[in-house]
Amino acid sequence: MTEFGKIFLSGRGEFQKKFENNVKGKRYLAKKWLLYKNIYNSKTSKVIMRLIINILTYSSDYWEKARWRETSME
Repeated sequence: MTEFGKIFLSGRGEFQKKFENNVKGKRYLAKKWLLYKNIYNSKTSKVIMRLIINILTYSSDYWEKARWRETSME
């Protein structure tokens, strides 16, 4: 697994309950990763941050739908 994946998995585990559908929490995780890579103050950081937030949004939506399907089948 890449370093990128490890940071997000650790972050999602830590803050999943608080921030699962919360943009502020997704922004926090994106900032955590950018600071880790020392590119937080670069010109491209806002673009990367937006991309990471979109990825997190997509992944949380996917898991929410998967959970819904699982419960509706029971």
